[in-house]
Amino acid sequence: PAVQSLDALWAYLDPLTAPKDLLPFLSYWVAWSTESRLSLEQQRRLIRNAMQIYRWRGTRRGLRFYLHLATGLPLDEQIHEESEKHISIFELYHRGFVLGTTNLTEDAILGGRRPFHFCVKLRPDPDFPIDEALVRRVIEQEKPAFCTYDLWIEPRSQSHDAAIARTL
Repeated sequence: PAVQSLDALWAYLDPLTAPKDLLPFLSYWVAWSTESRLSLEQQRRLIRNAMQIYRWRGTRRGLRFYLHLATGLPLDEQIHEESEKHISIFELYHRGFVLGTTNLTEDAILGGRRPFHFCVKLRPDPDFPIDEALVRRVIEQEKPAFCTYDLWIEPRSQSHDAAIARTL
């Protein structure tokens, strides 16, 4: 029996297969705080991918991956156009302040635009609920401290999905 227990030890150490009572220990082991609002499956996936999330912290890739795990929205890596993805993260670029033909700097701001600002747009299916408070907590945790952001949650229309399917 002891040898058989050791042969199955991996199942106890994998958050996807471990008993529910062992999840707090596995979470502590990777310094992950559990979120009670998430389903058991979501918590298991987050604990399992905690090291990957830590590795990509502060990046677009890391934020998209974390939002994917927390919300269940697809990553859409096969879609090249950022605005067509279920989780799109983009920055608003602009030319900066231009006087005559002189471009003072690319980062000069006059009236409205903010430096180090990005936008997160979530586009769930119409019958797919999104917990906005959870999404904001994830963004606040993952973004660099000096950055600001806007969050838009816009349900996808079926006609839009058909148009994307035609382009793919």
